[in-house]
Amino acid sequence: MANAIVIRNFRWEDTDNIVNFLNIARGQSGTPNEESKLLFTQRFNMPGINPLNDCFIAESNGNPTGYIQVIHEGSLSRTVGSQTIPKTDDREAIYKLLSNVAIKHSIKKGASLYHIQVDDDDAQLIDILKADGFKQVKSYFNLLWEENFLAKLELPQGFSLRTFQHNKDEVLLTNLQNTSFYNSWGFSPNTVEEIRARVRMERCEADGIIFIEDQEYTAGYNWTLSQKTNGRSLGWISMTGVDPAYRGRKLGKAIVLAGMHYLKAKNIPQIALEVDSDNFVAYNLYNQLGFKITARTLWFEKPLDEYNFR
Repeated sequence: MANAIVIRNFRWEDTDNIVNFLNIARGQSGTPNEESKLLFTQRFNMPGINPLNDCFIAESNGNPTGYIQVIHEGSLSRTVGSQTIPKTDDREAIYKLLSNVAIKHSIKKGASLYHIQVDDDDAQLIDILKADGFKQVKSYFNLLWEENFLAKLELPQGFSLRTFQHNKDEVLLTNLQNTSFYNSWGFSPNTVEEIRARVRMERCEADGIIFIEDQEYTAGYNWTLSQKTNGRSLGWISMTGVDPAYRGRKLGKAIVLAGMHYLKAKNIPQIALEVDSDNFVAYNLYNQLGFKITARTLWFEKPLDEYNFR
């Protein structure tokens, strides 16, 4: 029951228990999507992340029943509630308790908007959010490529490829990513320190970050990830960006194919990615390359100026 649910801050000694809880609740255990203790810890040691203050656990009888991380993005004046609440009888009560503490925390951070991403087939949670005053503001497609055929990689004349080098390309990648996604919905500019940490995380390999260059100028990049678990493999196209000055020159297709060929050479049979459903150019490109829609997620938003917490 709701009165048996306790909300408290995350502690580092919770790590094993929470990693196990998240993988089970998300249906990731034993799959390439499974989050390891190492990756979880690396995420929490990212610059600007303070899990002891920003992460909250819902407990019942000492066992986790829900979890939320409040991610503050000051440049967007928003926070994102990354939550996991299993489908149990107490789900709505757990949501309300976690949401209340997350929104209070967001206001203390100075955010004016609070966002949550939800699977579009999670009718229960969508109804809960709408009843709580949230409005849908965006949707994304989850795409998957799992074909044997892969189009030939052909570079536009004058362009070449090279891979990321540690301790050399962190500033370049940071600037290129921020330039490529400037003013894109939901994108918060990255710092060099953040990129330096991300390129050293589990699932990421330097050779899997590929630049496309016009002589000495870097025009775009493709950032892949990969994981093998219990004999099963999965690759991700994490980010693909092209400098606005080079758009319209078919570099997007070339750089995406470069990443796909890299993953296929590692004997990875499936490649996943997420794309804004309003980004018709990107979606059409991925569709042409053989990606299929497997799911859709929805972003919900709630203004925080209506709250007056003491």
